[in-house]
Formats: sequence, structure tokens, C-alpha cells
Amino acid sequence: ASHTVTQEDLDTLRFINTATATGTPPTGTSLPPVMDSDTLPAVPNVSWTLDKSSTLSPKSYSAVGDVITYELLLENTGNVKITGVAVSDPKADSSPGVVRGTDQSGNGDNDLEPGEIWKYTAQHTVTQEDLDTLRFINTATAMGTPPGGTLPPAMDSDTLPAVPNPSWTLEKENTVSGGNYDAVGDVLTYKLTLENTGNVTITSVVVTDPNSGGTLTRDSVRTGGNTDTDLEPGEVWLYTASHTVTQEDMDTLRFINMATATGTPPGGNLPPAMDSDTL
Repeated sequence: ASHTVTQEDLDTLRFINTATATGTPPTGTSLPPVMDSDTLPAVPNVSWTLDKSSTLSPKSYSAVGDVITYELLLENTGNVKITGVAVSDPKADSSPGVVRGTDQSGNGDNDLEPGEIWKYTAQHTVTQEDLDTLRFINTATAMGTPPGGTLPPAMDSDTLPAVPNPSWTLEKENTVSGGNYDAVGDVLTYKLTLENTGNVTITSVVVTDPNSGGTLTRDSVRTGGNTDTDLEPGEVWLYTASHTVTQEDMDTLRFINMATATGTPPGGNLPPAMDSDTL
């Protein structure tokens, strides 16, 4: 006799087969059937793969609020079904989360059978931190239970680069009444406005004004909402400076004052921001 193995035989991890013989003796004596069984164990081969890839084109991001979309393909590459399947992605937006769509191959039930490929989608909304780290690394994990054998989690990661665009402006203007000076000892006052016009945070910011005592101290933050030492995109910092008129300033008939800001972006090239004012 022979039996062709089915998927159920594999998933139950053994095949029990019973044969029975019946017959009639020449006399009226009762002849019970004779029976025997044979049990064969299955050899489970538990394996699966998870493939995660971004569906963005081009595969990069450049602004807070950009939405990175992903496709995840989960395939049963073994010989037994996997139940209780759950796919997680900690960095995916909570809404809509990780969503199972139409199976690439399968019957739509909740058992990942050998050869089936389930398709999921997920998305992540870019934050300032994602831009400042210059790349976004996202890992998804699948967990499930086989009928036998050991099944490690299936995992895959996708890395997308940021496109940094560091830029800033420094504006210096005098606040002198009348816009001029006429005596040694006059005090010339200035307002300086430093703005991050790019998409990445600038650190180690230093504003210097050699004719106003060197390095300036920030007075306040006009825009941005925090007072830390990082100049974040959209933030505007305010400085003040002053210079006391000398005889040389009188003799040259004008006073030209230059201020310079230097800082460090996480990536890209950031020239010093400079501006001057002439009285």
C-alpha cells in the first residue's frame, strides 16, 4: 500500500496508518477483524523570510513631515504552516500601523502555509531627528508559531538617506538714532538676527563681532520655542552688540562693522554667515 503525504500530515508532525483485515471462516465461528498500525514521524523544516523595502522614488527624504512608505513581504520557505503570525514595526506610524493587504500568494486565511507570501504596508513620518541623523534605519519583525521545530523571528531592515540642506542667514543692523555718529565716545548699538533657513540642526554656533568685543552672547530666541544651544530649522536667535566711537572712527568718516556666525551641521557644507553695517 502507499500514501501520498499531504500538508496536514506534515502539520500534525506524524502519519498514523491503520490497516484492517476482515473475512469469513467456513464454520459459524466468529472471526474478529485483524488490525495493525504504523506511525511515521514528519521532519519539520521551519523557515521563513521577511523582506522590507521602501517604495519611495527617489529613495531619500529631505523635510520634516515627509512620509516614507514601505512594502513588506513575508514568505513561508519551510514545509509546515505557521500560525499566530504577527508583524511589528516600532517606528511605523501608529496609524495606520502595519497593515496586511492582499496576499501575493495564499488563500487569505490566518495560517501562513508553505509557499505563501503575505504582503504588508507601513509608513513613517519624518522627524527632525531623522534629518539630523542623516539616515533613517527601520527594522520590522515577524513572530509566529510552527507545529514543531524552532522558528526564530524573521527580521529585515531598510535604510534611507536624508538629503541635508544646511543654510542660514545673519542680518546686522544698527539701532543708532539718526543713523550716524559725531563724537568720540558715542556708543553705536546693533541688533543681529541669526536664522536657520535649512532643514538640519546647526550646533556649536559662535557669533563674533571683532569691533564689539569679540564673541557675542545670545540675548533671546525669537522663533523656535526652546532655549537650548542647537539652532534648529526655522529658529531665529537675537543678539545685541555695541561699539564706542574712537578718534580713528571719526577720521575715517565712517565705521564699517562686520559680524560672522560659524557652526556645524550634521552633513553638507555650511559657509559662515556674515553681514556688515556702515555708519
